[in-house]
Amino acid sequence: MRTLLTTCIAACLLSLAACDQLWPTQPERLIADAGQDTSAPANTAITLTASATGGVPPYLYRWNVEDQPDDADYSIAADASTNAVLEVEALAVAGDYVFRVHVTDSAGATDRSYVTVTADGETELETVDLEITAEASSPLAKEGETVTLEILFEDIDEEDVPEDREYTWTVDSGSASLDDDSLANPVLTIEGQDTIKVSVDFKATNEEKEYSGAAEVYVVGLPEDEAPEVIIGVQSGNTGPGQIAGEIVMELLVDTAPATCANFLRYVDEAFYDGLLWHRVVTDSLIQTGAYQRTAGELAEKSGAHDPIESEAETSGSNVRGTAAAVLDGIGDDTATSQFFINVTSNGEYDADPAHTVFAKVTSGMDLVDQIAAVEVDTETGFTNVPVEDVLVATLRRPIVAEITAEPEDSLVLVGESTRVSLAYEEDDLPGDPTFEWEVVSGNATLSATDTEWVDVTINGAETVQVQARIIAAGDSWTAKGRADAYIVGIEDASPQVVITNSGGVNGEIVIELLTDAAPNTCANFLRYVDEQFFDGVVWHRVVDGFVIQGGAYEVDDEGALVEKDGARDPVASEANNGYSNTRGYIAMALRGEDADSGSNQFFINLADNSNLDSGSPPFTVWAKVVEGMSVIDEIASVEVGTDSESGMSDVPKVDVVMETIRRQD
Repeated sequence: MRTLLTTCIAACLLSLAACDQLWPTQPERLIADAGQDTSAPANTAITLTASATGGVPPYLYRWNVEDQPDDADYSIAADASTNAVLEVEALAVAGDYVFRVHVTDSAGATDRSYVTVTADGETELETVDLEITAEASSPLAKEGETVTLEILFEDIDEEDVPEDREYTWTVDSGSASLDDDSLANPVLTIEGQDTIKVSVDFKATNEEKEYSGAAEVYVVGLPEDEAPEVIIGVQSGNTGPGQIAGEIVMELLVDTAPATCANFLRYVDEAFYDGLLWHRVVTDSLIQTGAYQRTAGELAEKSGAHDPIESEAETSGSNVRGTAAAVLDGIGDDTATSQFFINVTSNGEYDADPAHTVFAKVTSGMDLVDQIAAVEVDTETGFTNVPVEDVLVATLRRPIVAEITAEPEDSLVLVGESTRVSLAYEEDDLPGDPTFEWEVVSGNATLSATDTEWVDVTINGAETVQVQARIIAAGDSWTAKGRADAYIVGIEDASPQVVITNSGGVNGEIVIELLTDAAPNTCANFLRYVDEQFFDGVVWHRVVDGFVIQGGAYEVDDEGALVEKDGARDPVASEANNGYSNTRGYIAMALRGEDADSGSNQFFINLADNSNLDSGSPPFTVWAKVVEGMSVIDEIASVEVGTDSESGMSDVPKVDVVMETIRRQD
């Protein structure tokens, strides 16, 4: 029994041993690993490497983007997503990007792992500092004019600068505005009579480098319709009987020496010259200033001079008496900075070898120049021809522009009669009591005086008379000047007539009679346009049969397009409801919108009873009537009309009807 039991136990043990040898071993669990979280500069490529343990090799990897910044749009190319190694292209947006790797072993087991890549800012690019300069299409411009700005590359060819460029232009000082401060070539509009400083910051980038540079450019604003002037206040150190004091007025020659004038006016606007000495006086030759002052009793050069400018001597005039020229440093033609001299006599030797650019002429104060030229001079620590008694440029300024107006009591005056023209200005805008100067600029008229605050103007002919007033007021440190124009229209009688001669689609004359008693200012405005021949060549641009024909503003250019004619003036105040009505044959001013005071150069002739225009919103001023030529008007009214494709205006004659001339009736 025991043997049998022993035998059974042994058999079982043998069986268990055999079973242990036949059963498969359980593999370790598959574990995926996407690698350690990392960071990198934005716009930089990186490499991610995944691995796996356990499971049954080989492994299959598949990558995905699990999460990324809201404004990012990163994706993995299909052929790049099935490797353990993932080449991550540049991450353009800063922030956290979460990548998931999905691992599958050969037995079909799977696991996932995640790694976060933080793009932490802009790519560090190699920086290149560029030498650039900024230039303006003109160094000078009048109020209301424009100049174009640009940058020039000094130390690199422009084609080597990346195309991805950024411009930031800024008006740092002065009266001007830019059309777009981010353009490569912005347009600068001049809004005042001062020096304008504009700066530009430039950047250009590619994948490897960032180029940057900065520059400044100066443009000088000028008066709109007159030559710029400067006033030099002179004061000698001697306060006794031999004292030299007064003003020298110079007019700048901007047409022949624009860059030199711009350079000079920039110094003037910076008040650079104030307090400098006339440090060199050559009797019967010249007086010179612009660089030296008295410091601790010694002559010392003032700091702050700008870079030299190029000579304009080839286009400027000659060094004759009363002209001012730029001083050169040594014998170089292109070495002028801040110094200038005034010629006391004609100095032809300064016109060549090297030539000194003439940029101004004295218009008042030559007697003061002669006084300075006659002072006693001596040698002083290496300087020759130095006045023994200091003579200073106390101030050198542009005159400040004072706002003044000249208003006639009557804008229409019968020939032989007079009207008074008075000035209006703010006394607070002037540094002292003003002096006055009047003149007749155009037309036939006589003034009662030329140096008073108001004048009586006698009209001597049936034409437009332009009268101009100038004022100047000087103080201790500044001078103000102002100018104003008044226009008076002379007429032979109270019912002047004009003739409109038409050509083109309709030929013939229209004679109209002006209602000067009812609308004097409107009639004066119209006759001034007539005397200027403004209407010659304009067309009847609006024709509504049974209503009106209208013209006075548009002409046809060389390409056949309808364009508004330049030269329209400010509108006149309404004189509507003057006893005349918008009925057939009467003429009224065209208006803009509902503005009753917007009448300027456009007018219309009523074809029917349009009395509803008399007191509407706005009312239309009747100022003339047709006395001959209604048949011509009716013919114009019957022409075929349509919409002009360029301007979009409707009721435009398809064949041009031209006001060839409008003239006063003899």
